[in-house]
Amino acid sequence: ENQGEAGMHVVGASVVGTITGLGGGTLNNCLVGATPVGWMKDVRFLVIAGISSLSGFYLYPLVQSGLREGHENQGGVEGGDSQGVSLPRYTLETIALSALAIVGAQTGIVRGLHPLASCSLGVTICFGGVFRDLFCGQELRLGGVSGCQFQARLYMWRCVNYTCGTAAAYHQS
Repeated sequence: ENQGEAGMHVVGASVVGTITGLGGGTLNNCLVGATPVGWMKDVRFLVIAGISSLSGFYLYPLVQSGLREGHENQGGVEGGDSQGVSLPRYTLETIALSALAIVGAQTGIVRGLHPLASCSLGVTICFGGVFRDLFCGQELRLGGVSGCQFQARLYMWRCVNYTCGTAAAYHQS
């Protein structure tokens, strides 16, 4: 979406999409000293990110036009906010960001890092989207949600995740 808005061609959009998909995990691996990073050890991750980015470049306009037509035929969709983000999209983004936060915080828990550091890794793993916005010259946001809304959602899930992760680690020992 952002790559197209920034006027990128297929190669530029695919590179930015691949960086978006792998950037947060790469940053986290570097922060905790896990090098070489995962996609360098197993290039299937790089290939999947590249294929997904390429597919997204061509499929996104088709999906958008289909959604627009459905929206017009139904007379609008309730549950959207003022930024035009629908409730289903917001919900899916929240679930996806929560899953990323869990993966990031789990990295810290497994390595025995301080709880604050583990929670921070739950945020930095989402930096692939930040990298995307920087490359595309866009306002820093994830999906259609900016600033405070994103941070409030992520903070809530980081706290829940850390509590659950610590409980699971305690239960296993």
